[in-house]
Amino acid sequence: MQISRNILLLLVALLLTASSLSAQEALAVGDRVRVWVKGEPDLTVERVVSSDGSISYPLIGNIGVNGLKPHEAARVIARMLDDGYIRQPLVQVEIMVRSSTRAAVPQASAMDERREFPLPETAGPGPLDAMAGISSGKAAVPVSRMIEIVDGKTGSGIGNAAMLLGGKIYQSNRLGQMIVENPAGRILLLADGYKILQGPIDRFLREGDPARILMDKVAFAGEITIKIVDADSGKPLAGVTVKLDEMSVKTNLQGVFKVKDIQKEFGEVKFEKAGYKTLRKIMDFKGPAEQVLALKRNE
Repeated sequence: MQISRNILLLLVALLLTASSLSAQEALAVGDRVRVWVKGEPDLTVERVVSSDGSISYPLIGNIGVNGLKPHEAARVIARMLDDGYIRQPLVQVEIMVRSSTRAAVPQASAMDERREFPLPETAGPGPLDAMAGISSGKAAVPVSRMIEIVDGKTGSGIGNAAMLLGGKIYQSNRLGQMIVENPAGRILLLADGYKILQGPIDRFLREGDPARILMDKVAFAGEITIKIVDADSGKPLAGVTVKLDEMSVKTNLQGVFKVKDIQKEFGEVKFEKAGYKTLRKIMDFKGPAEQVLALKRNE
């Protein structure tokens, strides 16, 4: 049976972090964090979690990390980088300085974390109790439920979607269906060409028979215009060789070239011109529609 890339990413992340999951505290607003990417010094940065719960990251933009444990944030960043930037990147996130506003707050235990979500009103152990290993004198019985992962616009099922929940990985079939045990807690849901979903499953689950989770496709720009200029003078550079996948073109007299019929989020582009340093750049094909890049002269 072939394992999809989404499943592989989640599986590798679980194996790398299994020994330290319980010891990590969730990221919070005001924390200073360090994101390390193996072999990529330009992508190894320190950031402070802003008031909206996100960090600004090179190439990708703002990434919501508030409430995620470091290994979960690393997994999200790795997934984004792998989609057009770096193949199977090794990413690590660590808290360098904790926010002073939470310094006096004791770290929540595993038992406390489950109370982030409302307890069932019905008597007896529910899905949350089953996840925590709690019962009322009876053995906890896993609750299984079918969930469909569907396109938010067409309603069609999304095959090979991967969901991480409760330390387990679930994969949808070609109809977008998966059987999930104890459907409560935080999820990380990945599907090629769709925006990542992360957070409490109750936030995304739509009741029905079966219940559904809707995913939105990543929006690509219809056309992107890129202008190449001299880094010192700012003047446009004509005749710059631009290589993208199997394509090789040159910029016009205005130093411009265009990318059309975009089918992916990111692409690695190489720029070459005699007398200038070669530039390799990961382009974000979701926009903006007009971008300017500068080449530096050889010293």
